[in-house]
Amino acid sequence: MENGKTQEFAARIAESSRSELTVIVYDVILEDIKEAREKTGDREAFRQLLLHANKFVNELMITLDFKYPLAKNLWSLYEYVSGILAKAAFSGDANALDEPEEIMSRLRNSFEEVAKQDTSGPLMKNTQQITAGLTYGKGKLDEVTTGVGNRGFLA
Repeated sequence: MENGKTQEFAARIAESSRSELTVIVYDVILEDIKEAREKTGDREAFRQLLLHANKFVNELMITLDFKYPLAKNLWSLYEYVSGILAKAAFSGDANALDEPEEIMSRLRNSFEEVAKQDTSGPLMKNTQQITAGLTYGKGKLDEVTTGVGNRGFLA
Protein backbone atom coordinates (compact mmCIF):
# COMPACT_ATOMS: atom_id res chain seq x y z
CA MET A 1 0.00 0.00 0.00
CA GLU A 2 1.24 3.49 -0.81
CA ASN A 3 2.77 5.50 2.03
CA GLY A 4 0.16 8.27 1.62
CA LYS A 5 -2.68 5.77 1.99
CA THR A 6 -1.00 4.26 5.06
CA GLN A 7 -0.79 7.69 6.69
CA GLU A 8 -4.42 8.40 5.80
CA PHE A 9 -5.58 5.17 7.43
CA ALA A 10 -3.43 5.82 10.51
CA ALA A 11 -4.99 9.27 10.94
CA ARG A 12 -8.50 7.82 10.59
CA ILE A 13 -7.76 5.06 13.10
CA ALA A 14 -6.55 7.54 15.72
CA GLU A 15 -9.91 9.31 15.66
CA SER A 16 -12.29 6.37 15.10
CA SER A 17 -14.90 4.70 17.25
CA ARG A 18 -15.18 0.90 17.43
CA SER A 19 -17.65 0.70 14.54
CA GLU A 20 -15.70 3.23 12.45
CA LEU A 21 -12.62 1.04 12.93
CA THR A 22 -14.49 -1.84 11.30
CA VAL A 23 -15.29 0.39 8.31
CA ILE A 24 -11.58 1.27 8.06
CA VAL A 25 -10.66 -2.43 7.98
CA TYR A 26 -13.06 -2.89 5.05
CA ASP A 27 -11.51 0.16 3.35
CA VAL A 28 -8.03 -1.35 3.69
CA ILE A 29 -9.23 -4.62 2.14
CA LEU A 30 -10.92 -2.81 -0.75
CA GLU A 31 -7.87 -0.60 -1.32
CA ASP A 32 -5.62 -3.67 -1.45
CA ILE A 33 -7.92 -5.32 -3.99
CA LYS A 34 -7.99 -2.14 -6.08
CA GLU A 35 -4.20 -1.84 -6.03
CA ALA A 36 -3.80 -5.55 -6.83
CA ARG A 37 -5.89 -5.06 -9.97
CA GLU A 38 -3.49 -2.29 -11.00
CA LYS A 39 -0.47 -4.57 -10.41
CA THR A 40 -1.57 -7.57 -12.47
CA GLY A 41 1.65 -7.29 -14.51
CA ASP A 42 3.79 -7.59 -11.36
CA ARG A 43 2.92 -11.04 -10.05
CA GLU A 44 4.74 -10.65 -6.70
CA ALA A 45 3.19 -7.25 -5.91
CA PHE A 46 -0.23 -8.66 -6.87
CA ARG A 47 0.28 -11.61 -4.54
CA GLN A 48 1.52 -9.46 -1.64
CA LEU A 49 -1.43 -7.08 -1.89
CA LEU A 50 -3.94 -9.92 -1.83
CA LEU A 51 -2.19 -11.63 1.08
CA HIS A 52 -2.29 -8.30 2.93
CA ALA A 53 -6.02 -7.98 2.22
CA ASN A 54 -6.49 -11.53 3.44
CA LYS A 55 -4.80 -10.68 6.76
CA PHE A 56 -7.42 -8.00 7.32
CA VAL A 57 -10.23 -10.40 6.39
CA ASN A 58 -8.82 -12.78 8.99
CA GLU A 59 -8.79 -9.91 11.50
CA LEU A 60 -12.51 -9.41 10.88
CA MET A 61 -13.03 -13.12 11.51
CA ILE A 62 -11.09 -13.03 14.78
CA THR A 63 -13.11 -10.14 16.16
CA LEU A 64 -16.53 -11.71 15.63
CA ASP A 65 -18.64 -12.12 18.76
CA PHE A 66 -20.54 -15.41 18.41
CA LYS A 67 -23.12 -14.56 21.04
CA TYR A 68 -24.87 -12.76 18.17
CA PRO A 69 -26.43 -14.96 15.44
CA LEU A 70 -25.21 -12.61 12.69
CA ALA A 71 -21.61 -13.54 13.52
CA LYS A 72 -22.07 -17.03 12.05
CA ASN A 73 -23.24 -15.56 8.75
CA LEU A 74 -20.39 -13.08 8.68
CA TRP A 75 -17.90 -15.86 9.46
CA SER A 76 -19.15 -17.81 6.41
CA LEU A 77 -18.82 -14.77 4.15
CA TYR A 78 -15.35 -13.90 5.46
CA GLU A 79 -14.20 -17.50 5.06
CA TYR A 80 -15.49 -17.54 1.49
CA VAL A 81 -13.80 -14.23 0.62
CA SER A 82 -10.57 -15.35 2.28
CA GLY A 83 -10.50 -18.51 0.17
CA ILE A 84 -11.04 -16.61 -3.07
CA LEU A 85 -8.35 -14.05 -2.21
CA ALA A 86 -5.86 -16.81 -1.39
CA LYS A 87 -6.57 -18.65 -4.65
CA ALA A 88 -6.34 -15.43 -6.68
CA ALA A 89 -3.06 -14.50 -4.98
CA PHE A 90 -1.39 -17.67 -6.15
CA SER A 91 -3.12 -18.06 -9.52
CA GLY A 92 -2.63 -14.41 -10.52
CA ASP A 93 -6.26 -14.22 -11.68
CA ALA A 94 -7.51 -10.64 -11.26
CA ASN A 95 -10.94 -11.61 -12.62
CA ALA A 96 -11.51 -13.69 -9.49
CA LEU A 97 -11.53 -10.47 -7.43
CA ASP A 98 -14.94 -9.28 -8.65
CA GLU A 99 -17.00 -11.31 -6.20
CA PRO A 100 -14.93 -10.69 -3.05
CA GLU A 101 -14.79 -6.98 -3.89
CA GLU A 102 -18.59 -6.87 -4.24
CA ILE A 103 -19.18 -8.75 -0.99
CA MET A 104 -16.76 -6.63 1.01
CA SER A 105 -18.10 -3.42 -0.51
CA ARG A 106 -21.67 -4.26 0.48
CA LEU A 107 -20.63 -5.24 3.99
CA ARG A 108 -18.58 -2.05 4.29
CA ASN A 109 -21.59 0.06 3.35
CA SER A 110 -23.72 -1.73 5.95
CA PHE A 111 -21.15 -1.17 8.68
CA GLU A 112 -20.84 2.47 7.61
CA GLU A 113 -24.55 2.91 8.35
CA VAL A 114 -24.03 1.34 11.78
CA ALA A 115 -21.04 3.62 12.41
CA LYS A 116 -23.20 6.70 11.80
CA GLN A 117 -25.30 5.69 14.80
CA ASP A 118 -22.31 4.98 17.08
CA THR A 119 -21.92 7.78 19.63
CA SER A 120 -19.31 6.01 21.78
CA GLY A 121 -16.48 8.33 20.72
CA PRO A 122 -12.90 7.50 19.73
CA LEU A 123 -11.31 4.28 20.99
CA MET A 124 -7.91 5.90 21.40
CA LYS A 125 -7.59 8.49 24.12
CA ASN A 126 -4.84 11.07 24.57
CA THR A 127 -3.98 11.19 20.87
CA GLN A 128 -2.69 14.04 18.79
CA GLN A 129 -5.35 16.06 17.03
CA ILE A 130 -4.90 16.24 13.26
CA THR A 131 -5.91 19.45 11.53
CA ALA A 132 -5.91 19.76 7.75
CA GLY A 133 -5.70 23.03 5.92
CA LEU A 134 -3.63 25.20 8.23
CA THR A 135 -0.80 25.14 5.70
CA TYR A 136 -0.58 24.22 2.07
CA GLY A 137 2.04 22.14 0.35
CA LYS A 138 2.76 22.08 -3.33
CA GLY A 139 -0.51 20.86 -4.85
CA LYS A 140 -1.89 19.44 -1.60
CA LEU A 141 -3.35 20.28 1.76
CA ASP A 142 -0.88 19.70 4.60
CA GLU A 143 -1.88 18.19 7.94
CA VAL A 144 -0.65 19.44 11.28
CA THR A 145 -0.70 17.46 14.53
CA THR A 146 -1.29 19.31 17.78
CA GLY A 147 -1.67 18.45 21.42
CA VAL A 148 0.27 15.81 23.28
CA GLY A 149 3.24 14.29 21.51
CA ASN A 150 3.00 10.70 22.68
CA ARG A 151 0.52 9.27 20.17
CA GLY A 152 -1.97 7.98 22.72
CA PHE A 153 0.36 6.61 25.38
CA LEU A 154 0.34 7.99 28.89
CA ALA A 155 3.75 8.20 30.55
